[in-house]
Amino acid sequence: MDKHRHLDRRDFLKLVGAGVGGTILACRKSNNLVTSSGDKLSPVSVAVQTAGTFPAGTLANLILANGNVLTVDPGNTVVQSVAISGDKILMTGTTEEILALAAPDAQIIDLAGRTVTPGLIDSHLHFRGYGLMTSYYMPFLPPDVIDIPGMQYMLADVIKGLQPGEWINGYYMGLKDKPIPTKE
Repeated sequence: MDKHRHLDRRDFLKLVGAGVGGTILACRKSNNLVTSSGDKLSPVSVAVQTAGTFPAGTLANLILANGNVLTVDPGNTVVQSVAISGDKILMTGTTEEILALAAPDAQIIDLAGRTVTPGLIDSHLHFRGYGLMTSYYMPFLPPDVIDIPGMQYMLADVIKGLQPGEWINGYYMGLKDKPIPTKE
């Protein structure tokens, strides 16, 4: 059995007409297209396109449109818009594709060219230092290091495993005797 049904011109036009008409009616019924400054957009100013295939009733309740959405996929794709339903991303794509997925009461935010990134949570972590901690980034921290003599002792221990001229990368939180260490 053929998985792909041939869509003739007449059925295609019916499908497009139904999708466009339904979307325009939904937009007219609840004009919820807004810019970032809160100004409402006219539904006719928005080009619409029929949505892809989703489970019945799956529409977006939040649309982020007209921006630069960083998908962080293997191709580092940047798209214009994203459709979200609850806590799930339904689809990313062009603004026209995504607006076709909007529920009648969806909140539509016009990004006006701004960039959307994935939800990276950084509670003030220095990624470079954190990433290096597991390799050669030495923590000169209490209880092992609380003063200059403690730091010198630990440095001497680290130097034993290095080749001449090899760097030591490390960090410390502060010392009891409060000086800033120097090469002397």
